[in-house]
Amino acid sequence: MTGWRVSPEGVQQVLTGVDAAATSIATALTGLSDQLSAAVAGTRSAEVAEAMQAFVEAQTADLTLIEQRIPSARQAVIDATNAVTAGDLEMATTTEARAASARTPDAEATVRHGGSVPY
Repeated sequence: MTGWRVSPEGVQQVLTGVDAAATSIATALTGLSDQLSAAVAGTRSAEVAEAMQAFVEAQTADLTLIEQRIPSARQAVIDATNAVTAGDLEMATTTEARAASARTPDAEATVRHGGSVPY
């Protein structure tokens, strides 16, 4: 591959997948607390309950960070895509303007040089 290209439509497809995954994570986290409480109650063991509580506390912090970072990362992708698209449009406009302002050989110069342009 000699370059890269950003497809806004492709980015939108990826973000749609991210949204679906984020919704799944949020749904899973919502029910997790109740399920873990039931599991702890079912063990009838103080040691298992303590270990599960420590595990939940450690994982909750990580999962909360992930859940909080998804919207920020999503917005960063949107902003980057918009910047690339704006840059592409600016480059196209500049290139078109330069092409339009390029010197056009006059007909007399073309005839004097046998039909070819001297520059």
